[in-house]
Amino acid sequence: MVYGVEVWGWLEHGNVEGEKARYLRWSLGLERCTPGYVAFEETKRDKIRIRTKLAVNFEEKERQGYGRRRWVMECIKEREGRGTLTRGRSEREEYLSRCGVQEADLEQWRERGRCVAEELSSKDRRRQRKEQEILIEWARYNKRYRRIKVAGLPEYLRRKGESGSHKRKARARCGNEKLKNKYWLREEERNCNVCGREESTLEHLMERCVWKSTSRVVLDDIIGEKETEGSYRWLKEREDKKKEESRNRRVAQSQVGQGVRL
Repeated sequence: MVYGVEVWGWLEHGNVEGEKARYLRWSLGLERCTPGYVAFEETKRDKIRIRTKLAVNFEEKERQGYGRRRWVMECIKEREGRGTLTRGRSEREEYLSRCGVQEADLEQWRERGRCVAEELSSKDRRRQRKEQEILIEWARYNKRYRRIKVAGLPEYLRRKGESGSHKRKARARCGNEKLKNKYWLREEERNCNVCGREESTLEHLMERCVWKSTSRVVLDDIIGEKETEGSYRWLKEREDKKKEESRNRRVAQSQVGQGVRL
C-alpha cells in the first residue's frame, strides 16, 4: 500500500500517479498549477509504479518456488507456451519494452541470482529521470528550473527545520513566486499584485517593486538549494505580504458585495 492505494500490475495508472503528484505538491505547499514532473524532480521521488511492483514480485516468487500456489506457476508456463496475449501479458510486454528489456535479459538475471524486480525498477527509474529532464528542458513553465535543479535531494529538504520554511523555499524554486510563469493568463493578469507596474518576477520583487524586504539578498539566495538566513527572512516577509494582500482583497470584495445589496 502506498498513499492509501494498492498497485497491482506493470504499467502506471494516471489516477494513481496523479494522486501522488498532488500529494507531493501539497507536502511542498506548491500551487496546483505546478507541473507534476517538477514536484517529482524536486523531491527525487519515484513514481508509484516503480516502488510497488506487486505483479513482478508475485511472479518471481512463484518462479523461485516460494509461493504456495502451484497452479499459478502452471498458468504462467501455459501462458508462455501458448503465447496468449492477455491484458496482463500485454502490459508486461509494454513495460519491458519501456525499460529496454527482453525476456532473455530476465532469464540472465535469474541465472545470476539478481533480483528481477530491483533490476527493472532501476531501469525504470533512469527512464523516469530522463523523461523529466526532457520535460524540464522544453517547459514553458518556470524555465529557470532547468538551471537550478540538482542531482540529489536539495539541501533545504535534507535539513531539519520549520516546515513552513521548506514550503516557502520550494515555492520559490518551483516557480510559484512568479506570475510570469502562468503563461496562460492575460498579460495584465501576470503583473505584480503589489504595484501592477510590470510582470511579477523575483527580479522585479527584489529590485523594482514598491514593496521592499528588510533583508538584502541576491537571486541565488532565493532559488538556490541552501536555506540562508537572508533568504529565510526575505521569503517569510514575502509570504506575510501576500497574506496581507489576500486579506485586503477579501475585505474589498466584501465591501463591494455589501454595496450591491444596499
